[in-house]
Amino acid sequence: MASEIECYLVSPDAVRQTESAEGALLEVGGTVDGLRVMAYLGRGSASEVWRVRDAALGRDLALKLFASAGDSIARERFLAEARLLAQFSDAHLVRVHAFGEKDGRPYFTMDLLHPLPENPSMREVRKILGDVLDGLDFLHSHGVIHRDVKPSNVLLDDAGHAVLTDLGIAHVGNVELSARVQSAAAHNLTLADGRASALGTPGFGAPEQFAGGEVSSATDIHAVGAFLVALFGGRPPLGWRGLIRRMTSSSVELRPRTVREVRAHLRRMAFLRVLSAVAAAVSASLVLWSAVAVFRTEWRELPPAYVQRFADRPEVEIRLPGPGHFVLPSLVLSPVLSPEAEQIGPDLRTNPDGTVDIGYPLEVLRDDSAWRRRAVAIRGRGTLKCPVIVAAEVHLSSGVTLVTSGMYEPDGDLIKSETPPACASFTNAVGYAAYVVEPGAKLVFTENADYPRALIKMRK
Repeated sequence: MASEIECYLVSPDAVRQTESAEGALLEVGGTVDGLRVMAYLGRGSASEVWRVRDAALGRDLALKLFASAGDSIARERFLAEARLLAQFSDAHLVRVHAFGEKDGRPYFTMDLLHPLPENPSMREVRKILGDVLDGLDFLHSHGVIHRDVKPSNVLLDDAGHAVLTDLGIAHVGNVELSARVQSAAAHNLTLADGRASALGTPGFGAPEQFAGGEVSSATDIHAVGAFLVALFGGRPPLGWRGLIRRMTSSSVELRPRTVREVRAHLRRMAFLRVLSAVAAAVSASLVLWSAVAVFRTEWRELPPAYVQRFADRPEVEIRLPGPGHFVLPSLVLSPVLSPEAEQIGPDLRTNPDGTVDIGYPLEVLRDDSAWRRRAVAIRGRGTLKCPVIVAAEVHLSSGVTLVTSGMYEPDGDLIKSETPPACASFTNAVGYAAYVVEPGAKLVFTENADYPRALIKMRK
């Protein structure tokens, strides 16, 4: 931040602003009681603010110089502001360092602060607001009403904390404090017969400031509400508008009366934000859980009674009990032999370990008609999962969904021979299932992306 200020001071804009400062009482490069004048920073209703350099301590300060010569009341307010600030030591109030006079004009030096960001983020707005409320809470606890909270009177220190400045029109309700900061002749200069004079900044000042009403902490609350609108660029978010409307109400009774009430409202807003976030997360979780509950598949074992093998013909019928999801662990069938193969008969060979291999002459195996799959009809309405289907020609009727892997690995249970026949690939192909899918039925393959789709027979 310091480097940005230094860059600005040597920029053409800064030079033009310094040279064109209307009524400027100091000159850049001059000195005030050993303080070197660096740049003109701005002007208020009765004073000018300059940046000065304290070479002895190696630091830059802000010097506020009284500019309204001949106005005794304004001069007394200026002195009272310096004395008032000197009474306090709070992180959110600007600190006064020294007091003096230059050509008969009083001045005092303060911390050098920085302007607010032009487009603060939501996080920065909350931080600035919190600091301003802390500063006002401190003032109110000492019987002081600021009466001029606005963006130009809220600055940032080097650490980024918001600091209240310019107590020139502050109302001091504490009698003891008022006696210390104001002369007896000008006691409570900001009051007239116990009523507020028309002092303040239009657009930020509360109506009672301009209508002779009684000022209170609610007067500063009004200014903070208008200050918030300015921080948001004139368009506060929807969630803030209710609080701002209350804070800037023309009726004192409708405003929060104290900083504590504003903080309570902010806590409720924060709680509602957290609650909304939690509710959104819970809603999303409920939606996800509901989706899982709705789309989660509950598989039930298919009762054996619904798988019927016909003894008089090589067919199997599977009837689904209902529209649910059912599981049949496997459907392993042996191929159907042609009459020619039955007549020739197999060669039975006994192995040394006692097992028997069943083999057929190659002439039979080379005949494609010697082997065929068994017919399996699946009927009903529902879904059947059968991972392993062997040597079956599956007919799916309308309304049936079959989920299978399409895998088949010959394990020797169907055909064994000492020397694998040359037509073994044909034999294995019979082991794979084939499928006939009627309109309205569905076949789903999973767990084997390499399944040879050429083996699927689609018949109408």
